[in-house]
Amino acid sequence: MKKIKIKNSALLILLVSAVTLFSCSKKNAALPVSQSFTFEENLVTLAEEDGLTNESISSDVDLDISKMSATMVYAEIFNMIIEPERYVGKTIRIKGQFYVYEKEDQEPYVNGSSRVYACVIQDATACCAQGLEFRLEKEMKYPEDFPELYSIVTVVGTYFSEEINGIEYTGLKNARFE
Repeated sequence: MKKIKIKNSALLILLVSAVTLFSCSKKNAALPVSQSFTFEENLVTLAEEDGLTNESISSDVDLDISKMSATMVYAEIFNMIIEPERYVGKTIRIKGQFYVYEKEDQEPYVNGSSRVYACVIQDATACCAQGLEFRLEKEMKYPEDFPELYSIVTVVGTYFSEEINGIEYTGLKNARFE
């Protein structure tokens, strides 16, 4: 009897494996190379699923992250950090929490200030965050001329990437609050 149970179990596993392997139709098969999608086409598809269309995206910016879902924002900012050359010089709008990072000592940050301003966005599960430093186009007095710390802000600026002492810094320059 034991041998039969083992054979039946083995037969069942073989049958399930065969059904799994051979049940795919040609519709689900991999697309030929000529029909594959580029990275940009995939982003357009995801943006359309997010409810974004050419008409809903403002023409005064090259990339409006402020209208994307948390998942898309997180992915886009990740791409900006990984491939900054694709974004340098583009005008970008971002919406997130306003943060200020202040140095305790008097030695300035690489931006020449003792403060760094950032717009931080949580991902969809709110477990992780991505953010962008921004450098304002006009002089403003902190905290008088700024939004409340941790409030939701929209910032527009030009994406930059610079290397200082072997470290790459990215963010928005000539930025302004909307």
